[in-house]
Amino acid sequence: MRIKIINPNTTQSFTDALQRLADKVARPDTEILAVSPASGPASIESFYDESLSVPGVLEEIAKGDREEGIDAYVLACFGDPGLYAARELTDKPVLGIAEAAFHMAVMSGACFSVVTTAPRVRFMTEHLVSRYGFREQCKKIRTTPMKVLDLANSPDAAIAKVVAECLRAREDDYAEAIVLAAPGCPSIGNISSRKSAFR
Repeated sequence: MRIKIINPNTTQSFTDALQRLADKVARPDTEILAVSPASGPASIESFYDESLSVPGVLEEIAKGDREEGIDAYVLACFGDPGLYAARELTDKPVLGIAEAAFHMAVMSGACFSVVTTAPRVRFMTEHLVSRYGFREQCKKIRTTPMKVLDLANSPDAAIAKVVAECLRAREDDYAEAIVLAAPGCPSIGNISSRKSAFR
């Protein structure tokens, strides 16, 4: 089994982190290939950035089918850029991490809150929640005073800010699950592994 994880932005440190995180949980008979497109935005924080990223995502899908023998794809950006187009391009499964996260959240509890980065992505996240049909289950979308790249440049500070919002989601929103909306970033991966921070 070969699974290709596509980081739709061009920040290599995020892609490297995805490779490390995936390798930790992959089965012995599963090969993970984490990639970034050759061109596109360094981070995705607007609909404009998202649109710029889609051609590179689709090229990676086409390359995976044409040359790499890929069995399934994961779009590792919370906006799920190009998800429907990617599913048209290949007959292999294509997983969008936002769509998957919302489904997992409602299997874990009756309601959830989303914790994401910059305030400017709030509307993008609201759009995703509505598009996928989870408006009733989503209690709140919480943002932090950061940009996406701050997660790589100042990981300790980023972790503290995101954890604080997660705790507020638990206490103030009564959220039974929390969706972290930037899991490809190294510090978000660290938060995901620190379950004790939320007890």
